[in-house]
Amino acid sequence: LGSRQLFYLSFVPIIWMAMRQGIRRVVGGLLALNFGIVVAMHIFPPVADVPSKVGLLMLVLSGVGLIVGAAVSERHRIALDLQEQTAHLNSLIENSPFGIVVLDEQGRVELTNAAFDRLLAFDQHELVGSDLSRIYVPDSPTDSTPPTQNVLAGDTLHTHAPPPRQDAHLLH
Repeated sequence: LGSRQLFYLSFVPIIWMAMRQGIRRVVGGLLALNFGIVVAMHIFPPVADVPSKVGLLMLVLSGVGLIVGAAVSERHRIALDLQEQTAHLNSLIENSPFGIVVLDEQGRVELTNAAFDRLLAFDQHELVGSDLSRIYVPDSPTDSTPPTQNVLAGDTLHTHAPPPRQDAHLLH
């Protein structure tokens, strides 16, 4: 260890481990590193001021590794929760007996379920990316634009006029 103070290079693998693996792996890495430093200090006795620097390094490195590892582990947990919730929501949408259309922020069709596709005789991926106006028929001739802003705000779109079917048959 001595005058070169190469022990500062130990930050790189610990931070890398914390960023990639999370809290569980970084704890093992920190224990191994701290044990290795203690063993190295017994085998190669340091000069007078080095033990305090090494002690400070061990404390700082352990703190930083644990904080980063905990943050990464929490991010992984949140990502898994989001994946589970998304899968559950997609299952509800796909298995609903009612026709459902999911729009993106610009009002374009992002997803339709099988009931909606059967209702309008569209293939499941035909409408994806198209504008709401392709499937919306206004109740009155004066209302020619689809209420995209209302739908994006969370309102339900109800219409009495049958929407256009792909096969040109009328809905009753």
